[in-house]
Amino acid sequence: MTVPCADGTAVPSHPSHPQTHRSTGVPLGRRDGSIRPTDPSPATPVAVALDAAARGWYVLPLLPGEKRPASHPADRCPCTGPCRDGHRTWEQRATLDGATITAYWSAHPTHGVGIATGPSGLVVVDLDTPKPGDRPPSAVWAAEGVRTGVHALTVLARRVGESVTPTYAVRTGRGGWHLYYQAPAGVRLTNTGRSIGPWIDTRAWGGQVVAAGNTVSGRPYTLTHDAPPAPLPPWLFQLIQTAPLPPQRPVRVAVGAGRRSAYITAAVNRQLAYITHATGGRNNAVYRSAVALGQLVAGGALTEADATDMLKQAAGGHVATDPTFTWAEVEATISSGLRAGARRPRAVPA
Repeated sequence: MTVPCADGTAVPSHPSHPQTHRSTGVPLGRRDGSIRPTDPSPATPVAVALDAAARGWYVLPLLPGEKRPASHPADRCPCTGPCRDGHRTWEQRATLDGATITAYWSAHPTHGVGIATGPSGLVVVDLDTPKPGDRPPSAVWAAEGVRTGVHALTVLARRVGESVTPTYAVRTGRGGWHLYYQAPAGVRLTNTGRSIGPWIDTRAWGGQVVAAGNTVSGRPYTLTHDAPPAPLPPWLFQLIQTAPLPPQRPVRVAVGAGRRSAYITAAVNRQLAYITHATGGRNNAVYRSAVALGQLVAGGALTEADATDMLKQAAGGHVATDPTFTWAEVEATISSGLRAGARRPRAVPA
């Protein structure tokens, strides 16, 4: 029996050991596409979390059946537990403590388990498969026959005369791969999003991945190669470190016509400029501007949907240029600010 490789060749399968692509080291499934897990027995979330923590990986809770952290906004912080000295983000609350893990997932057994890659000293290479509506890769990539993230990573390695080092590997719910590598010492890498190749993301500081053993939207994340994470290969480190970032552009809007609309437009643009020009405390800038626009929403000058869209556009430049500032954080902050602003409506005279 053989298993098809990404490049169309085949390797013999073995009844008890998962195979790997001969050039990438990525573990492969059975011929029918199913995966042979290393441990077929189901694991509870608390067991998944404790296993990850035993490996030295900081864990965090995920919303049931989702990839998103089970987080809380700053204005609803309970100021207890990890937040007793002030609000902490999901990355700051990630933990290795067994007692904390057991207590949390025993009380919230439906929550999934995420791994905070930055604190865990990991760089996870996320090799995706095309989603409906995805743009095809550029002609250069298409000429290489690139159809998935695995193909793209294989091409990147081949271009520099290298191969993809085998490492701890997880098959994702949609048929992609998570390859775990040790982050290089003394360097703070952040996330990348398809900037090094099509269908390739990387997760480091500011990022998290779904732990093996979880199920998202009914699809399991399956451990297929259980080995200590290999050091991040130097050629891959260079690509991640030098990945280009898109330029940040100011956002301006026009809200209708007339003197009243001109007043609203000026007020909105001041808040959007405050966000786009923020050089530090970006989350605080988004929150303060969301409060201001929330007041206008409550006063009937804007719709909540419009205010949310404009704030996200303004914050998008920071998300694009600094992956430690995530969309999940932006959306939670905007919601918090709009709610706070709604408590103090601001009416604009005709």
